[in-house]
Amino acid sequence: MRHTPGPWKVDSQSKYVCTEAGETIAVCQAPWHGGATGGREEGEREALANAHLIATAPELVAALADLVSALEGQAPGNATLAEALDKTRAALSKAMDGEVG
Repeated sequence: MRHTPGPWKVDSQSKYVCTEAGETIAVCQAPWHGGATGGREEGEREALANAHLIATAPELVAALADLVSALEGQAPGNATLAEALDKTRAALSKAMDGEVG
């Protein structure tokens, strides 16, 4: 299964993540406990930050896929790069429900 195509945007008032056509992708609500550090205002900021993170997901997936393709042949002999590419491929696979590319 593929995700809803991007780009996605955030309505900063409602904290809805939507397509350009207005289809709702996600709703980020302030945690009842007020966020990681407590307090309702902090919780609202956390919810908005979460919405922005979710909204960038399609762009992040595309950018990581491009990066993997660009670096694919450069990993032999470079264990650090090979490990980073493996982690990136795994994250892409998870994001794409087992599909990469």
